[in-house]
Amino acid sequence: MRDHRAAAAVVIAASMLALGTVVGVAQGFWSSAGEGSPAAGVATFAVPTITKATAGAGTVELEWVSITAPGPGTVEYYVVGEGGSPGSGCPTASTPSTTKSCTETGVSIGSHKYTVTAVWRSWTSRSEEKSVSVSFGAVTHLVLEAANPEISAGGTDALTVTAKDAANNTVLTYTGSHSLTFEGASPAPSGAAPTVSSEAGTATAMGSATPIKFSEGKATVEGAKNGQMTLYSVEEAHIKVKDATVSNEGNLLAVKVKPGPFKSFHVVPSSTEPEAGSSFEAKLTAWDEWHNVLTSYARTAGKKLVYSGAASSPSGTAPVYSATTEPTFSNGEATVAGFKFYDAGSTTLKVEEETTANKGEATVVVKAPVAAAAKHWAWAHAEVTGGTIGSATCVFTCEASNVGPFDRFKAHIRVTDEWGNPVSNLSGTNRAEVTMTGGFGLLTNNGAIAIPTTGLAESTTVFELESLLFFGEANLHVTTEAGLALTEATATVAF
Repeated sequence: MRDHRAAAAVVIAASMLALGTVVGVAQGFWSSAGEGSPAAGVATFAVPTITKATAGAGTVELEWVSITAPGPGTVEYYVVGEGGSPGSGCPTASTPSTTKSCTETGVSIGSHKYTVTAVWRSWTSRSEEKSVSVSFGAVTHLVLEAANPEISAGGTDALTVTAKDAANNTVLTYTGSHSLTFEGASPAPSGAAPTVSSEAGTATAMGSATPIKFSEGKATVEGAKNGQMTLYSVEEAHIKVKDATVSNEGNLLAVKVKPGPFKSFHVVPSSTEPEAGSSFEAKLTAWDEWHNVLTSYARTAGKKLVYSGAASSPSGTAPVYSATTEPTFSNGEATVAGFKFYDAGSTTLKVEEETTANKGEATVVVKAPVAAAAKHWAWAHAEVTGGTIGSATCVFTCEASNVGPFDRFKAHIRVTDEWGNPVSNLSGTNRAEVTMTGGFGLLTNNGAIAIPTTGLAESTTVFELESLLFFGEANLHVTTEAGLALTEATATVAF
């Protein structure tokens, strides 16, 4: 009789287990030992529920609700995806885990189905299938676009950066701030560096990390922020953008940069240091603000060039400018000849197209005369203690007037070239003397006035004429007492 009851219990349990499989609830039974005869018991094992299945860049993020074990022990889970176990990142049947979430990576684009199976001892229960569609993979490259394929130097261009997967789908999860580096444009001849604005609007030099904000895989310019590019060098720039290991390396962005508006003439003398009185040429180049050559520049029809700016020599010899006032420009350049400057040292050559804003200038350094150029005796630092003097910078001829009795005419003696530029480093013995004709006065330090052999050829001795007359005039002559035969200097002192 007992054997028949046991057999019946087995049949009933098997029937209930089959029923549990149908309704999605795992059931089991066990014997509980106690006092008296064993009694059969039946337990259920709940089914897990997938609460989240979110597609990403070639990924699927899963979450599920944990279930309670029907007895002692721990419940573990594993995930089965369409076609078998997930690529990676989720627990598998061979390695179940107590985790309640995972992210599968390496998921192909398309629709996928997932189940989560709970395991407790020898019991298992499986969730219903959850479908999820993956529309893009992991980022493999960036695509860079510009609003304008051609801009002027100093102009701006709005960039758009898009994150793409291997199939060229936009990766919508590539969002937020990313540190990008832009490259591929040259600095201008003036040194101005190409820049791209950050998400905060800071113009950042190319080659430096630039924070750029993305939304759903794309970064676009917002006003002057987040990707406004400024280029300065005339060229066809090929712009690269990269974020760590992804870039647009295989498809660089080509942007043509043309010259900006005329800004100035760049003026360069043919000789870096012409000698005083020697002829030289000047090369004129039309520049934009960034020193790019305006190759299409041609002189404005009917407008001549006007030259100015250079100083006269110490003796008053005026500069000579080129007679070519209507040069022909080719590729933005023209060369004009016939300049002669006489003032040794740094002077300026200005070039201006008449009645227009087209102008420019250059510093021209006229070579200081060497000892071999010594030609003339000259006055230096001339002054009077009373009366007036025509010019304190008189060189070869000085004129003083209204010099009263006991007032003085004073000056150093200098050796110059024929234009009045002082020479230096005379070798040998050179001495000057000052003589007077007419008038009446006392001469001091007027003989054997020594000229230094090194440095500036100018006496340290000061010559003086003290007037002893109420009217009349005296004529002074500086001549050679020893050494070089130089042209004399004169002065007229009127009392």
